[in-house]
Amino acid sequence: MSISPTCEAFHIAVDCAGDRWTLGVSGSLDIATGRQLIELGKVLGNGCPRSVSVDLSEIDFVDTAGLHAVSKTCALVRDGGATTSIVGASSPPLRRLLDALEGCGPSIDISDSVLAVATA
Repeated sequence: MSISPTCEAFHIAVDCAGDRWTLGVSGSLDIATGRQLIELGKVLGNGCPRSVSVDLSEIDFVDTAGLHAVSKTCALVRDGGATTSIVGASSPPLRRLLDALEGCGPSIDISDSVLAVATA
């Protein structure tokens, strides 16, 4: 008997509301899928929208590679002159990962549903 996790397929829904875009990420965000998010960040880094939110409220799994993909995507978008934010940062999969990483580096306080990403 084999037991394998049942994770939803990865998907990015792009909501273009004028110059404020939202990237709704759902499913498993990991080393296998994060590249798609980064590639989208490269496209958006060409200066299309003024503001981009990455919505993680619908992810069912995230690992450190997925977290890196979010960070890299936000950096690429900021390089194009847009502001970035992370919505749904308190989702259970992300919260579990951040709790597991506690003490391994700088802490991240997630007290709101929206986490502004630093521009530095």
